[in-house]
Amino acid sequence: MFGPIEETSTEIAVANAALQPALDRGVEASVRLNGEQLSTAYPEHFGVFEGCCDRESEGLYHCSLDACSDPLAGLLSIETWHRFVAIESLRIDGPSWSLWYVPDHRTFELFGGEDIATAIRTAIEEQPAALLAASEHISWTQEGHRYALELPSLCVENRCYALSKLQKIDIDRETQSITLSWDDSNGLVGRVIGHLRTSPPKHLSIADTETFERVAGYFEQLRSAWE
Repeated sequence: MFGPIEETSTEIAVANAALQPALDRGVEASVRLNGEQLSTAYPEHFGVFEGCCDRESEGLYHCSLDACSDPLAGLLSIETWHRFVAIESLRIDGPSWSLWYVPDHRTFELFGGEDIATAIRTAIEEQPAALLAASEHISWTQEGHRYALELPSLCVENRCYALSKLQKIDIDRETQSITLSWDDSNGLVGRVIGHLRTSPPKHLSIADTETFERVAGYFEQLRSAWE
């Protein structure tokens, strides 16, 4: 899970630091991308990548990481908007694990593999990011509404908000409350669409002490990882 990152170059560096252990230990990768955009903007990077990986269908490539780890890493080194738009998704498969990454959505999900999880955590320990277990579901009722912490999201009823958009977390154990500050910066389209959406919750009040401590524990992990 990415923390509050403002610079595009920083986000790319953090993502690539997290991806590198998977590229080093993975067996194969599947990449969905816009080849026309990449070949026009980065002909050398894309040419090396395309020469190594097999094109399965329009926009979908399969790569053996024994041979193609470096060409794929080269493609991921791009720092312009193409990194988030032209590279649509990446799946890396290891012997007993899979990693799913969607740059534009900041989606980074690892399924299985304690060894690779440890390697990724080590790689990002100095970065504003955290790899947290998403198996636990914590829910509570606040002012008549159902809240749920479902990593990597905080949900209110049927609306969910990406925790990677958090900018600041304040925890008050005396009042059993958590104050959240969110990044609301968006482009023009994002701002227009934003008017149609509800705002993420800025104040969590959890009456049950055990539930509060579990929720606070997760937010403390995030805050600690991002600082």
